[in-house]
Amino acid sequence: MTVDLTTSALLSSQKIKKEPSIVAVFDGITEVFGSVSILAPVLIGDAGLLIGGFNIGDTRAVDNQVTSITFESTGAGSTGTKINYNLNPDLGVAESITSLRLALVDTASNQILTLLSNNEFLGRKVRILLSPDAADTTYPDDYITIFRGIVDDISLPPGAVVFNISHPDQKKRQSIFTSSEIEAGEAIDISETTITLNDTSDLIDRITGPDGTKDDDYSTYIKVNDEVIQYTGISGNDLTGCVRGSLGTTAATHDLEDSVKSFYRLNGNAVELALKVMLSGWGGPFVEDVDVGNFNFLDAGTTVTNSMFFDGVNVEEVYGLTAGDYITTTGASDGANNVTDKVIESVTVTSLGSYIVITGVTFVDEFGTSGVVDFRSRYDTLGDGLGMSPDEVDVAEHTRLQTLFLSGFSHDIYLKDSVDNGRDFISNELYKPIACYAVPRQARSSISYTIGPLPTQSIKTLSTDNVLNANKLTTKRSLGRNFYNTIIYKYEEDAGFDIFKKGLLTTNATSKTQIPVGTRALTIISKGLRAANTVTSSATRLLQRYAFGANYINGIQVDFRTGFNLEVSDLILLDGASLLINDASTGLDTSPLKFYEIVSKDFNFRTGQVTLGIVDTNYSAAARYALISPASHVNAGISGTSFTIKESYASEHGASEFKKWEDYGEIYVRVRNETYGTSATAQIDGFSGNTVTLKTSLGFTPSADMIMELSDYSQADENIKLLYTHVTNGSADFADGGGPYVMV
Repeated sequence: MTVDLTTSALLSSQKIKKEPSIVAVFDGITEVFGSVSILAPVLIGDAGLLIGGFNIGDTRAVDNQVTSITFESTGAGSTGTKINYNLNPDLGVAESITSLRLALVDTASNQILTLLSNNEFLGRKVRILLSPDAADTTYPDDYITIFRGIVDDISLPPGAVVFNISHPDQKKRQSIFTSSEIEAGEAIDISETTITLNDTSDLIDRITGPDGTKDDDYSTYIKVNDEVIQYTGISGNDLTGCVRGSLGTTAATHDLEDSVKSFYRLNGNAVELALKVMLSGWGGPFVEDVDVGNFNFLDAGTTVTNSMFFDGVNVEEVYGLTAGDYITTTGASDGANNVTDKVIESVTVTSLGSYIVITGVTFVDEFGTSGVVDFRSRYDTLGDGLGMSPDEVDVAEHTRLQTLFLSGFSHDIYLKDSVDNGRDFISNELYKPIACYAVPRQARSSISYTIGPLPTQSIKTLSTDNVLNANKLTTKRSLGRNFYNTIIYKYEEDAGFDIFKKGLLTTNATSKTQIPVGTRALTIISKGLRAANTVTSSATRLLQRYAFGANYINGIQVDFRTGFNLEVSDLILLDGASLLINDASTGLDTSPLKFYEIVSKDFNFRTGQVTLGIVDTNYSAAARYALISPASHVNAGISGTSFTIKESYASEHGASEFKKWEDYGEIYVRVRNETYGTSATAQIDGFSGNTVTLKTSLGFTPSADMIMELSDYSQADENIKLLYTHVTNGSADFADGGGPYVMV
């Protein structure tokens, strides 16, 4: 989904001339590093604020900033300026830059060298943030994270320090669930439930998760000769709680020094397993001793029961906290505020920082506490994992897709050999078999799903208004790209043998007739899938996407304001008629307005140049999804052509309600009361914040709590018709010439 922007950042991005601001934030380092001066808003309560010296709403220089990021050559390389991403949905993977250089010019006082001498920077986490323009945006609210990672190399050319920052996806490439071969420490009889080995140090045990239990999605086994034996604990060199003849094998006697091989099993929801593999490996908190500002106080006059407030820190962005994660607090003055392994109920970001509400506690008021908190992910439950932290993983998108579409998709995977590459395991075994693929979103490891177009209200349209090289674009179709007419599944791996018990071959006969090139198959080998309905569903979705060789267009250069916050896997609308783009599927002179998915993005954040590659989502109307249309309550009427709107229907834009509407241009809207007794339509002329101006009068002045919504189908333009659901009485289709169709 397109990265959401603050109002200031949005307006800043639309300026013709702008100077992007780059900021680097190192975990645990007070100083922030910028390419230009970094500004913050003046707020009541700011340290050192002199009455008469500032006006509330003005800006000031951020404390502890060092203007040192350079794009000029330092001898060992300048700061990198390009970020590129490429999706390969059929392979289940996404590719992005693996590292970014950050060059800091040292000052005459050797400030950065002093920081190096006083702090260990190797292995330290870094975030790179971007604002569209330094002059009229403030830190941190108007900045978005464009890259994050850890420092894996430091060089010191004359007068500078150059850090190489490795992308967190590099962590995915490590080995996990390493297979080990050992020997029986004594003879094993047929009923023994405590088994002695000559060494258990390389075996992976189950751990206690943050909820105090051991995860049933993860099981531990050994294989001795032809018998698989489950164990539930390790004590010295003894395996305890052994279940003989597990996974359909037969219990047998075994001799001293018989070969014993480790064997692990993952069994559960596919999306949850992906999160557990990425976020396990800590066995405890992923960050410790984070300062708490207050217990129960947001400020001196505002309280929230059982909350912890973090002054000036967005814990959602910095730590990746989501509801369901766990906290442990220590150091609070009141003992009631020192708690262990309690669950986060909600996370809220405010203009002053952020706060979390905790369940199962009764916090006592502390304003200006000395307490600190440790955070542990609710997905840190496996005996092994990639050890990623939640700020590196897009937990919210994983759980959103799981809730909407993937709650019934499960895997049961036998790990008989080492997982040599965690990235490949997640892509090939967890994502790809269920028609998902990895996506880098908001500088985090995220996920997308092969499904009909699922638009959002913030969808953008590419047209001559924002495409810079419209006369150079070429539409292509290819047998070597975005084309398969057959999907082959091999699935349900046997626990004891390297064979697959089941298979499925699904072919699109129309595709094979229309494009007569024989069989072009996408083969998916899945150790973990065992449900035939899941396999059939995933194969159908993949064929819907690939059966007819989708159009794709590379090298689309878009202006900065359109492209800088777009991400790969985002949907866009392509106005082919405006761009005079031919449709390679139909041979039409111009393509109609259609949904495309962004599959590549090159972004030069110094120059603002954005280049996209897109592919037609290729779904028929029968596979389409649509949005419920937007609506807003009137705040106050000004005249028949002007009124203000207010935050309505739990808008994701908060007080900036106008952002719900501004991308649609001069659309027709209806303004009415609850009973439709007062109702009229008019075309929007524009917005000034939440103030709406209409081109013609409604014939009445809207009153508070009236509703503004999209008008009837007959007055809607093509992008509105693509995005939003319309209903009629069922007597005819959209061409019946009868009454208007109603927005839902």
